[in-house]
Amino acid sequence: MLESAGYDTLSATTARAALGLFGRTSSQLIAVVADVKIPGIDGVELAMKMKILDASVPVVLMSDTIIDQVERTYDAFLQIPFRDKALISVIE
Repeated sequence: MLESAGYDTLSATTARAALGLFGRTSSQLIAVVADVKIPGIDGVELAMKMKILDASVPVVLMSDTIIDQVERTYDAFLQIPFRDKALISVIE
């Protein structure tokens, strides 16, 4: 969906891979989009670790369930299902 809007994307299938990729490329990223249910750690913890590495990159989490926002370590949340336009408006 982001590619069709003209964005280049990177992907990772585990939290560990996402953190490694983020560490190598954060200066080139405009945002991170992650599912709360990523293998390894949950998305909220992943967002926290990414913010420690580089707080300037916005982190957008998505999930098909409501998450506890008490410890909000992310910049935006999208409830699955969502429209393509919703993600693009959050990124921009």
